[in-house]
Amino acid sequence: MLIELLGDPFNSGFNAILIISPYDKGMEKREYERISADVRVYFIYNNAMCSGKIKNLSKNGMYVETETCLPLQSRIDALISMINVKDDYFKVPVKVARADRKSTIHHGAGVMLLKRPQHYMKLLESFRSP
Repeated sequence: MLIELLGDPFNSGFNAILIISPYDKGMEKREYERISADVRVYFIYNNAMCSGKIKNLSKNGMYVETETCLPLQSRIDALISMINVKDDYFKVPVKVARADRKSTIHHGAGVMLLKRPQHYMKLLESFRSP
């Protein structure tokens, strides 16, 4: 069960989880290249299990499409699906750096990694490989 993977998420010191936003290459320079992705992600926010899709990722963060509105600067744990392993996830602590809205509907969030777990780096490399 997914909650068991978190242990006790409500006492972990994090409020929720999420990731990093799309950007205009002409306006911003990123330290690391963004790589397109389509990976399921789960997080707990306001005592509810929420989900989204990682749409791009880099060594420092990710952009996640989600209908859940996460406050800026929130620290959360992202549970990311393992590649080629059904029903298995790894945890990545993140901090919400950006929130995007389309009219009154929350569309996504950009998050910054607080740690770079080995599984995350493997995921990143799997999307770089041809």
